[in-house]
Amino acid sequence: MYILTPTIDALHQSYMRLVTPCQMILNLYQALLIRSRFSLFAKKLSNNN
Repeated sequence: MYILTPTIDALHQSYMRLVTPCQMILNLYQALLIRSRFSLFAKKLSNNN
């Protein structure tokens, strides 16, 4: 068990190094999606008035 711990830590670190940029990209994409959806909604509201 003691021998496995460093390799698990290394795997976890490389996993986090991979996941973090993906997570950031996902968050950015989600924010853009929400913004575009909101702007479309605002356009619909302004067109109705």
